[in-house]
Amino acid sequence: MRFHWLATRIIYRPKASGGDRHGLWPAKVHTFLEGFLPVQNPPNYQLVCDELERLCLFTRARSTIEAYVKGHFAHLVPAPPRRNRVYRRFRRAKIGELWQHDSSIHQWWPAPHKQDPPAHR
Repeated sequence: MRFHWLATRIIYRPKASGGDRHGLWPAKVHTFLEGFLPVQNPPNYQLVCDELERLCLFTRARSTIEAYVKGHFAHLVPAPPRRNRVYRRFRRAKIGELWQHDSSIHQWWPAPHKQDPPAHR
């Protein structure tokens, strides 16, 4: 864009930017996506991109296809099941008790042995 402006500053008129630059995606592509997406779990968007190019002669970037699928065919993409998260809580002897864990490998002060608990020697 800047190149065109530099070459013809006086007569240059910018065009509208943004918007749908490629038009509607063909019906053949929609049909392929509707049949191919539910088969994959999780979806491999690079494979979808390669197959669209091979079968439909439809070339788009992987990221573009992923965004389009997530925007238009989200109901066809299998979602992984929710897993319960485990939250580990440690019990204290008293309210406000502090636990400190130092797994440093450094020898911080001169001593005949490292400052780790005897159980780790």
